[in-house]
Amino acid sequence: MKFMTVASVQKSYVKVFGIILPVFVLKTHIELLA
Repeated sequence: MKFMTVASVQKSYVKVFGIILPVFVLKTHIELLA
């Protein structure tokens, strides 16, 4: 039961990082170019 919860939490973390990481990289890229 506990393992299942950890797995679902990890999945949500992966989803969040999948959204935040590209945006963060894009922002720093634009700042470096500007």
